[in-house]
Amino acid sequence: MTTILCVDDNADLVELLSNLLNMVGYDTRTASGGEECLRLLNDEEFHPDLILLDIMMEPMDGWETLRHIRALPGRRNIPVVMLTGKHPTMSEAETYGPLIDDYLMKPYHPHQIKEDITQVLARVDHVHEVIARARAHDVEEEVIADYARLASTVEVLKKFKTILGTIEPFNDELLHKTEGRFTGIKGQLVRAGVAL
Repeated sequence: MTTILCVDDNADLVELLSNLLNMVGYDTRTASGGEECLRLLNDEEFHPDLILLDIMMEPMDGWETLRHIRALPGRRNIPVVMLTGKHPTMSEAETYGPLIDDYLMKPYHPHQIKEDITQVLARVDHVHEVIARARAHDVEEEVIADYARLASTVEVLKKFKTILGTIEPFNDELLHKTEGRFTGIKGQLVRAGVAL
């Protein structure tokens, strides 16, 4: 069963989210903030498949928590989805887009959150399959790492563009450059005989 770690300093919201995810078939653990999240992740017996992370938390906000997660050996590749009521800024999109796997806005509909989580996990599984095929074809690790990072980043930037479009101008050049790099990496993999 897929295990999701829900991180939010609002006890009522994190309990509601956890109950909702349990109802739609996920196993959940909760953390009441960034520090508790990091304590849980330091437990070698705990292996979440995905982290749902709020941004507006005290004393450690979601972005700081995210930076710590990405610095944890053996945990830096856990998919992280920001689930928040905070509209992102273009600066946040540029800084954190490459570090997350999706950005979901509150309030959320139960069926929509399940669909969004399913899409993220399917994308992660597909990336892992491509990575395995790339390694079997002796593709350089740097190319594999670029593929893994860009596969999520392109999708996240598209999401940011949709959300930001109603608030502030989106830096289309950033998305175009990222898509261009991703196309180039996919081309390298195809030329090496890797099925995408």
